[in-house]
Amino acid sequence: MYQLQEPQDQGQLLLNLAQDVFLINLQQGISNSLDAKLDSALQSLADINENNDIATVNSLQAFINSVEAQSGKKIPEADADHLIAAAQRIIYLLNPNYLTNKKLRMGRGGIEPPTHGFSVRCSTD
Repeated sequence: MYQLQEPQDQGQLLLNLAQDVFLINLQQGISNSLDAKLDSALQSLADINENNDIATVNSLQAFINSVEAQSGKKIPEADADHLIAAAQRIIYLLNPNYLTNKKLRMGRGGIEPPTHGFSVRCSTD
């Protein structure tokens, strides 16, 4: 379902994340809630005021919080891990220092950190 792609701008990454939410085929209320957070992030990112990157990060953090709350319940864990890692990647691209004090999402079988254009699965085996 998910493909490794070349680095893109944050707006394109947000659109890709919204498409991933759609492809998971979640319950309508959950999907609408997540879409609203991503819409808010996209609108603040598109604003000419560079200070709105903070608003974008806040919207993405709200998205992450919502996904974490539904992980293993209404959102399968693997999908939640992917969505959270994708949102963290966008946050990192906007503000690399933001995630230094945040817990990164640990996927099953490894880590999926926010990276510059690629995702690496690390095994502890």
